[in-house]
Amino acid sequence: MRRVSFDFFQQRLDRVWRARRLVAGRLQHAGDGRPMPEDMLSLTMHAVETHGPNCTVLETADQWLDHLDCHWHEYGVALENLALGITPPTSGEFNNDYYGECTGGTSRAEFWGMIQPADPVAAADRAAADAHIGHSGAAVEIARFVAAAVAEGFSTVDMRACMRVGVNSLPASSQVASAATSILAVSDARREWQRLWAGIAAQWGHAEPTNAQLNFAGMLLALGAGDLDWARTYEIVQHTGGDIAWKAVLCATFLALMGSDVEMPGRTARVTQRVGKSVLRDIDSLTKGDDFVDRACQLAVACARPGEVELTGAPYVAAPGPHVAPPLRLQTRYEDEPVIAPGEEKAVFLERPTGAEDIVGGVEIEAPAEMSVVALGGVVVPGKIAARAIDATLVEAAGQPGQVKASIRRTGRTVAESRFGFRRASRYVAFGPFDNADGKGLERAYLNETSLDERMAGAKADFHKRVLRTAGDVVDVDGAFGAVGPRIIYLLRVVNSPSARAVALHVGCSDGIKLWLNGKRILADHTHRYATPRDYVLPCTLKKGANRITVKLARCGRTSVFRLRITERDTDQALTDLWDQFPE
Repeated sequence: MRRVSFDFFQQRLDRVWRARRLVAGRLQHAGDGRPMPEDMLSLTMHAVETHGPNCTVLETADQWLDHLDCHWHEYGVALENLALGITPPTSGEFNNDYYGECTGGTSRAEFWGMIQPADPVAAADRAAADAHIGHSGAAVEIARFVAAAVAEGFSTVDMRACMRVGVNSLPASSQVASAATSILAVSDARREWQRLWAGIAAQWGHAEPTNAQLNFAGMLLALGAGDLDWARTYEIVQHTGGDIAWKAVLCATFLALMGSDVEMPGRTARVTQRVGKSVLRDIDSLTKGDDFVDRACQLAVACARPGEVELTGAPYVAAPGPHVAPPLRLQTRYEDEPVIAPGEEKAVFLERPTGAEDIVGGVEIEAPAEMSVVALGGVVVPGKIAARAIDATLVEAAGQPGQVKASIRRTGRTVAESRFGFRRASRYVAFGPFDNADGKGLERAYLNETSLDERMAGAKADFHKRVLRTAGDVVDVDGAFGAVGPRIIYLLRVVNSPSARAVALHVGCSDGIKLWLNGKRILADHTHRYATPRDYVLPCTLKKGANRITVKLARCGRTSVFRLRITERDTDQALTDLWDQFPE
């Protein structure tokens, strides 16, 4: 068992929090709709205080739905998935290919290290589960690393030891672990850090400035070559660019843990500045108060695992809030992807997130009228695929699938339950390919572009028609006709809306594009770029009923990327009640 003096922990945590706030107050400013780290820390802390020290990721995800009013990038994707009943870890993976590996996934990792001091295993596991709510891949692994290293920092003043613990928290096959080991090994050559960074940037370069891998590498280089000196560390952070605020705050955290002074010239400690309204509903952000240290100390005492860690001399032992009793919340694993189209049948597996006992009992299903759902049996076994299996079929041609509730009952009571749902698949009809050898095909009308009809057929096979079923925002344009040569491709999508409404079309495209909504052209551009989810944000209005979206793509390079997302115009909140018509 590891024992840590409560007074020592409290003093070090206070030092870390003051350093963190000093740097955050200098560098982090948020506008309307964009979260600040203090917002997400507040939300996560509220979840643990509400549900108790054993708060699960599903309970934390519920807090996102109840209190987070933020549709910025990956948070908007995660909230859409959660609203549809797609729970962690799938909520952070599905339809989140671009932002899923950004630094936001690690913005709460420090918190788990702070409330699990000297317990890097528990801190890493909880941080990874939490990161899965809105992120995936490398972002989750980096969250593990940060949480484990911060937790270890409350039992040592050896920076290298903390970094080794962070590396050891990752799977042996992890590329993040391998990269971290390499960077920390060579960063001892302090005079050559600029040359080292040039090589790192060339290997991990990314168009998104908040990409977690690239920023993580910059943070490690700053910590390794900074020699526990804040001025030097911050100089390296600034040089490496990207998400400077994220790197600087984490570096300040680690240096304060090691006992180094953290100063921002010309600045005094203050809270991070917000521009516009808060992204939190019904709970206060930590930007509004200074009680974090006391609250975190209470949580650390409550979360200390018996037989693993003891905070000696703590003035309180009670848990900060009641833990929700059974029924146990089960996680959902999908057979492939959480997407369904009319007539499709999908298998869903229910798995318990923790614990060693099988869950035995009868399954009761509550399903919306749009779904036919059948329980196939089995027991819920931890860590195994052979779990409770459910077959779900979307039987209605119109509308969204809705959510399903599955309860496992034994001796007259519910012992475990799960809620899950699907996103309805999108449907595009692709026409083409048409010639674009001279690069001017975007200006030639090969079809009637304002009234494209999927019943069109090419005369003498001068073009082909393909129906594309898409799971998320990205449309596999190259997969429709093969990725060969310059070409023009048309896409037609018919979106049904239950009411007239003001929306925004978020369009990503790597080449030339024209776009019509209900026969009116609202976009024409011929730019070659690395496609992102927000290359174009087009304010427009959907009418009640069917809306025809026609897209013309000029494929000029070796690949063609197109993506489309429809949100509320003013909030960027995804619209979960739209649906595409599939032939019966």
